[in-house]
Amino acid sequence: MAMGGPVGGGSGMGSGSGYGNAGGDGWNQGAGGDQYGGFGAGDSDKTRLSGEPKFMLDTVYFDYDQSNLKPNEVMTLERNLAWVQQNPGSKIRIEGHCDERGTEEYNLALGERRAESVRQWLISRGVPASNIDTVTKGELEPAVPGHSEAAWAKNRRAEFLILE
Repeated sequence: MAMGGPVGGGSGMGSGSGYGNAGGDGWNQGAGGDQYGGFGAGDSDKTRLSGEPKFMLDTVYFDYDQSNLKPNEVMTLERNLAWVQQNPGSKIRIEGHCDERGTEEYNLALGERRAESVRQWLISRGVPASNIDTVTKGELEPAVPGHSEAAWAKNRRAEFLILE
């Protein structure tokens, strides 16, 4: 089973570009310390988890301009779910990312929707909502630099970060 690895280098944590959504009162302070107004309605069940990521599980990829989970990503989701179920009480941060196309504002919202779709999938399979938070990075932290479909496809993703 190819799990991710330790978080470091390109993780972007503490880079000043984290945007989180929690508590129902708008964008809240994310990992990087920035704060923006935006979403909030209907998010009262979210929890802001603290702590630095210890490692990362497998990444889930999305189609262009989509936040729905792709059928071919189910195996990845199930591998990650199996790890979470074997480690009850683990705190999980789902980071939503986008490719460079679209405005920064649009991509921040799309990244949040991607992270939220993964969060809801986990909750629907029994993972406590209080153990999961979401952060959007929008287009700000590409996994692969470049301006091609191959690079963009790797940047449309949700990353599973394990906090504890």
